[in-house]
Amino acid sequence: MNLKNCLKDDIINTRGRTGIAFIHLTRDEADDIEGRTLFRAASVMKAPILLELLWQAQEKALSLDERYSLKPEDVAGGSGVLQELHSGIELTFLDMARLMSVVSDNTASNILLDRVGMNRVNERLAALGLEETRLRRRFMDFEAAAAGLENTTTPIETARLFERLYRQEGVPEPVCRTALDILSRQQDKEKLARYLPEGIEMAHKTGELTGAAHDAGIIYSSSGPYVLTVFCEGIPDRASGQEKIGRISEAIYQHCMSSDMTRRA
Repeated sequence: MNLKNCLKDDIINTRGRTGIAFIHLTRDEADDIEGRTLFRAASVMKAPILLELLWQAQEKALSLDERYSLKPEDVAGGSGVLQELHSGIELTFLDMARLMSVVSDNTASNILLDRVGMNRVNERLAALGLEETRLRRRFMDFEAAAAGLENTTTPIETARLFERLYRQEGVPEPVCRTALDILSRQQDKEKLARYLPEGIEMAHKTGELTGAAHDAGIIYSSSGPYVLTVFCEGIPDRASGQEKIGRISEAIYQHCMSSDMTRRA
C-alpha cells in the first residue's frame, strides 16, 4: 500500500493538515502520511478510557454493574445525552461506557475518567508502547485547555491501539472483545463510513473539536479487515472535515478491493 499513490492530490492538499495511518490486518501492508505528527485527540481519546475501564473490570478493581447516580455538577456540555436527563438518574458503568463510545457523551466520559484515573490510563498506554497518546484534561474543560493542557495522539499510535484490540496483543481477550463490540455500535457514520457500502461492519471512534475532525478504527471489508486512522486539523468547518475523511476512506477501501481482485485473478 502506498497511500500517496491511491489518494488524489485534491483530497490531501485541501485546507489544513492531514494525518493518516493504514494497517491491513491480514496482509503485509501498512503506510502512513504524517503518521507520527501530534494531533489534538478530541473524542478519539475516549477509546483508551474504554480500554482502561474494561481492563480494570477484568482485574476486579471495579464492576461494570456498579451504579452511579448522576449529579448536577457532573454535567458537561457538547456531545451526549446525559446533560438532558434529570439529576439522580442511576446508570451502570457499562451504560456509561456505551454512551461514551456510541454517542461520545462527554458527561459519561468524565465520570468514567474520574473513576479509572487519568494517571492509570496514561500508565496503561505507556505499557502498551504508546508514548505520544496522553490524557491531560477532562472533556469540555476549557480552563485547562486555555492553560495549554491538551489530550494528544498520533495517527500511527491510534492505529496501533486498534490493531492490538484486533490481534489481542498485550490486552486480555475479553477486554478486546467487549471493547470492539461497544465500538462497533458507533452512531456517527459521516466520516470513515460516509462513502462505504451500506451496512459494512466497523469498530471505530470519532472525534471533533473546533477546526478538527477525526475518525479511527477497524473496517471489516470483504478484502480483509484493516485499521484506518484519519486526523484533520485546520479545517474550515465540520462538513468539510467529514467530506475529506469520507473521501480518503472511500479511496483506500477501493484500493483494498481492487488489490484483492488482482490477487485472485
